[in-house]
Amino acid sequence: MKIQCDICNKDEASVFCSANEAALYVACDHPVHHANKLAGKRQRFSLLHLSPKQFPLCDVCQLSATSSLYSSQSSSDSFAAHNDLLPNLKSQNSTTTTTTTTNNNKPSSL
Repeated sequence: MKIQCDICNKDEASVFCSANEAALYVACDHPVHHANKLAGKRQRFSLLHLSPKQFPLCDVCQLSATSSLYSSQSSSDSFAAHNDLLPNLKSQNSTTTTTTTTNNNKPSSL
């Protein structure tokens, strides 16, 4: 499956810019990332020639997005390790109450 360039929406993207969260065709990438020194320092990785060393790191655990592919840890174990960062939706749902209404929008007695 080809990834389309986020700038021209025509050509196949060849690099991914982590800072912009954008997939770019090489001709579209050049003017953006050579505009100034700061833009030139942005981390980009090839979409055409994938290498595990190039993938960006997770903001939470600082592991590569593909690290689970190269280790014995399963994705479910990885999810469980980050489970404490997720909101507890079960406890929020238990505090919700429901009111039954009739057609005239007045609460009915049960």
